Amino acid sequence: MCIGPEPVILGGLLAAQPDGRLDTTSGFLLISALDAAGKRYWMPQPATYGDDHAGGRVL
Repeated sequence: MCIGPEPVILGGLLAAQPDGRLDTTSGFLLISALDAAGKRYWMPQPATYGDDHAGGRVL
């Protein structure tokens, strides 16, 4: 259960290359937030894996 209007990260999805290695150029964070009417919605946010930014560190 998500509490409050702030966006929250629910999870992440990493991609693999055909040979099974991690594809560091492709990934998604699943984010949930409330809209102006108070309805909760979910969206995938593209993010690359790595330490260069916060989304990549989450993955």
